[in-house]
Amino acid sequence: MMSIRNTLFVLLWGLLALPAIGLAAPSTAPRDSLHAVQKDSLRAVRKAQKDSLPKDNFFTRLIHGQIDRTFQKKIDHTEVAYPSYSNEGFFGLGAMASLLFRLDRTDSLMQASDASILVLAMLRGFFHVGVDGNIFFPGRRHRLHYEISYWRERPKFWGLDYASCVSQKPIEITRNEIELNATYDYQFAKDFYVGAAVDFSYKVMNEIADKTYLNGQKLSYITTGLGASVQYDSRDHVGNPTKGGNVILRGMVYPSFFGTNPQTICRITFQANYYQKLWKGAVLAFDAYTQINTPDAPWTLREEAGGKFRLRGYYEGRYIDNNLLSVQAELRQKLFWRIGLAAFGGFGALFPNFEALRAEHLLYTAGVGLRFEFKHNVNLRVDYGFGRRDPVSGRFTGAFVVTLNEAF
Repeated sequence: MMSIRNTLFVLLWGLLALPAIGLAAPSTAPRDSLHAVQKDSLRAVRKAQKDSLPKDNFFTRLIHGQIDRTFQKKIDHTEVAYPSYSNEGFFGLGAMASLLFRLDRTDSLMQASDASILVLAMLRGFFHVGVDGNIFFPGRRHRLHYEISYWRERPKFWGLDYASCVSQKPIEITRNEIELNATYDYQFAKDFYVGAAVDFSYKVMNEIADKTYLNGQKLSYITTGLGASVQYDSRDHVGNPTKGGNVILRGMVYPSFFGTNPQTICRITFQANYYQKLWKGAVLAFDAYTQINTPDAPWTLREEAGGKFRLRGYYEGRYIDNNLLSVQAELRQKLFWRIGLAAFGGFGALFPNFEALRAEHLLYTAGVGLRFEFKHNVNLRVDYGFGRRDPVSGRFTGAFVVTLNEAF
C-alpha cells in the first residue's frame, strides 16, 4: 500500500506536470490592433513613437525614466547609485538597475517583462547582491518569476522561537546565504493560474557567540523545495497594481534527500490581496498572508518579523518562529510628476503552532513611505515603519526599508 508520503509526492508531481501540458495549448488571449499592422507599417508607427519621445540618454532616463520605451528599444534600462541606511547594516552605499523588455513587441496589452538588480554594501559587514524579475511570454498564458540573491551579514540574533526572542539578550552572528527560487504560472482560464515552484537555499552561520541559541540545530543547512500552486489574479500590474485582486494557495515540500534538513518539511502559503482606486491618484491596498511550516523546521526555513514585505518597522529577525500570520493595509497617493506617498499599518504574529498562538504574540506596525517612479510602473520605495516597544531593551522599535516595487 502506498504510504502517505509517497501519495503526497505523486500528487505533487501531477500538479507540476499541469503547466507542461499547458505549453502545447493554443493561446486564446485577445490580440490587440498592433497584430493587424503589416511589418512596414509597424516600423513606421514605432519610428513615429520614438521621434515623439525625449532623446534617450543617461540624463533623460533619469528625468523621464517613467516613460515606457519597450516598444522602441529591446531593453529599456536605468541605473542609479545611492546612500543607504538600515538598522541591520547601518550606513552604506547601494546601486540598482531596472530593466524592462518585451518578448512580443507587437502586443501592447501584455505587461512588459522586468528585471531588478541590486548591490548593497554597508559599514557593519552587510553585503547583498540580488537579481529578481518577471518574464511574460507571448500569448499571455505563461509567466515566470525568479529571484537569485547572495547575502553576507552580521545581524543580532535572539533565538529560534518567539519565547526565546522576548526573553533572551541579543548576540552577534555572522551569516552567509545563497537563495534561488522560481515560480512558473500557466493561465488555464481568465484570471486563473496553476503553477510550479522550486526553491533552493544554502545558509550558514559562520560565527555565533552562543550555540545554545540554536536549540540543538546545525550551523548550516541546504534545502531544496518543490511546489505547486493555484491562483486567481486580476491585477492590472504585478509589481505596481492599482486595481483587481490576487489570491494564491501554494504547497511546498522540502525532501530530506534533496538537502541536509533532517526531516522532510512541508510548507503551506496563503496570500490574498485587493486593490481599490479611490480619488485621483489614490489606491487602497490590502494584504492577508499566512505561512505554515512543519513543526521544528530548520532555522533557515523559519519565519521572521521585519524586512521589506511584512511587519515593516521591526529589525529583520527580531522575532522568529515556525509560522507567520500577517494582515496589513496601505494607502498610496500619487502626488505629481513621479513622486508619491504612502501610509501603512497592520499586525502579525509569529508562533510555533496554532495551539500556542496567544494575543501577546501580536506585533503591530505602522508607517509612512516615499515613492519615486524609477521606471515605468516600477517604484523606488523608501518606507519607515515602527512597531511594538522591544521587550528586552525597552527601546522604541523603528526601521527603514529601501527597495524597488511595492510591498504587496
